[in-house]
Amino acid sequence: MCAFSDEEIRQRLSKDGELTPEYFEKFFPVSIPIAAPDPALVGRLFTKRIKTRFSSKTSWFATKSAEKQFSDLLDQAWKDYISRVCTNFRKMGLLVNDVSSAARLIEREVNAFDLVALNCLRRFYPKVHDLARNNPVFLKYEQSGVGKDQYFLNDEGKVADSKIFFEQLASQTREYPNPEAAWGLLSYMFPQRI
Repeated sequence: MCAFSDEEIRQRLSKDGELTPEYFEKFFPVSIPIAAPDPALVGRLFTKRIKTRFSSKTSWFATKSAEKQFSDLLDQAWKDYISRVCTNFRKMGLLVNDVSSAARLIEREVNAFDLVALNCLRRFYPKVHDLARNNPVFLKYEQSGVGKDQYFLNDEGKVADSKIFFEQLASQTREYPNPEAAWGLLSYMFPQRI
């Protein structure tokens, strides 16, 4: 019934008897267009909720300077990249909930900012997140050729495979709106590699 014209259905059914507009609302819900929220307001709410989440747990940051550094980095990341994907209150709320849920499980085991960036990638760029998660060897930074992973011993293979990985990563990011936001978040987490 909903595949037809709203007006046509109303006309045909009203010929048989008097039907109120409330009857039709269950088939044709009324939608009212509203303006997009102010990005600055969304940003203030996002950063406040994230900062409150990490600051309310006094054990997350070892020092006040670490907390200040996180706060500054979060503000900058919001301005540069996160605001491009968290464009409304619903998206912002989903990301805050993702971060809060993950933070409960791994208190102080990871960098707080990395947790925010990682969850942003997972929420808004899932293919990019999966590619990075399944290929950490290309993103982590080892200063010497002898590391935890013997893969670093083969430099020629590493360079060729690394090139393929970054081409795949570029391809994946282009599938989403605002690919530069994904690259920006990755560069915050892996500054030596991106």
